[in-house]
Amino acid sequence: MMEEPSFEPKMDVKQFWLQVGRNLRKKREEHGLTQLDIAVFLECDDSLISKWERATSFPGLGDIWKLSNFYQCSFDELLGENGAHGQPPFSQNQDVPHIQFSRIDTSNHLKTPSDAQDVEYGIDILKASIAGNTVEELYKIIEKSRYEGNRDALFALLRAVVISGEIAFTHVPFATRLQEQLIERFPQLKGSVHVVDLPENMIEETLPPELLAWAAAHFVLSKLNKPSRVGLGYGYTLHRMCLIAPPKVQQFNGTRWIPLITYSGEEEVTINSANYLAALMKYRHHKSIAAYLPYVSPETRPSHKQLEDIRRDWELLDVAFVGGYGWDKTTNFRVATSYRRIYRKLENAGQIATVAGEFLGHILDKGGATLSEDETDLATTRIPLEDVQRCARNGKVYFVGGGVQKTPVVRAALEMRYINGLITECGLARELLK
Repeated sequence: MMEEPSFEPKMDVKQFWLQVGRNLRKKREEHGLTQLDIAVFLECDDSLISKWERATSFPGLGDIWKLSNFYQCSFDELLGENGAHGQPPFSQNQDVPHIQFSRIDTSNHLKTPSDAQDVEYGIDILKASIAGNTVEELYKIIEKSRYEGNRDALFALLRAVVISGEIAFTHVPFATRLQEQLIERFPQLKGSVHVVDLPENMIEETLPPELLAWAAAHFVLSKLNKPSRVGLGYGYTLHRMCLIAPPKVQQFNGTRWIPLITYSGEEEVTINSANYLAALMKYRHHKSIAAYLPYVSPETRPSHKQLEDIRRDWELLDVAFVGGYGWDKTTNFRVATSYRRIYRKLENAGQIATVAGEFLGHILDKGGATLSEDETDLATTRIPLEDVQRCARNGKVYFVGGGVQKTPVVRAALEMRYINGLITECGLARELLK
């Protein structure tokens, strides 16, 4: 490993650090990155990056060294000592990667040679997926590994690398034109829409949920400032959002995490449930509070004290994060077991063509009306839709999720003003604009 170089400023110390701050900001903006992106890479608070750029605090040599490697420029270019230009991170005829990540040094971790090799193949699959390679091209990487002939290994290796701490995403690009068009169509999204620009060939079950969760964590959840009550839906993407968001000191002091739905059956016993996510956020954020939403049968709800307390929380939500599920023949395996039975009844009754999908336990038709309310009411205890609308009027309700099969339920939720924030990907965004 190369030693960090030493230096002595050739100008007034104050002017020197002002120049360093200007150089850091210029280099960051050249790459289209935010202060938060840099903070994630350096594993520090984004307020520190702001202080460096304003020269009210000063980076160490180690920080400058890491950033010069990150930007692939010379050390002097960031310091500005010799007026050097350094090397651009990518040559003129080379495409700039859309999604950026950094490797985490795990050389001290106890890994077998086979495990270490799996990591490298996983990294190769990740790079190829980001570059837009097709699934068939990704399978060629598997054929070089010890999993030759086992196509399931593609998903296992990719997911393992993404969630095991071997890499950290540092930047995701947004489709700004699509965001502008969505705001024109749905004005309530102004200032609250993020459309992640993903390669079209990216495997839906792996990277897209991770990147949407990353965007939600860094651009929305981590920006909240001591909200009183935060509502949480359920699902894998929201679970990853909660895990990825960097816990900041005192950010959620006194915040109550409020589950918005619970199921009567086995669907509730999962790490993606709203109750689990509320408990997780309490654990990650000292001095915050997790509410618990029990399943309560419809006939006992009027006199249930704990549910009465939760209802007051629902009426006073500041912000909420929700997901939803579309409905078609290819994605019905993602729907809760109890809801599959309800969908089958709708299909037998000739109503399935009108279904948009599930939103917080409510089945919406394509016009936004609810279907099979008595049956879904029995299957879940959930927030009333009028409380969701109230939160969207007074605060923010973010839908976090992608996949074109969710388009009808997202459109219905937007038209009914159940949501006024959206974190999604280009495929769903384009469908919403049709």
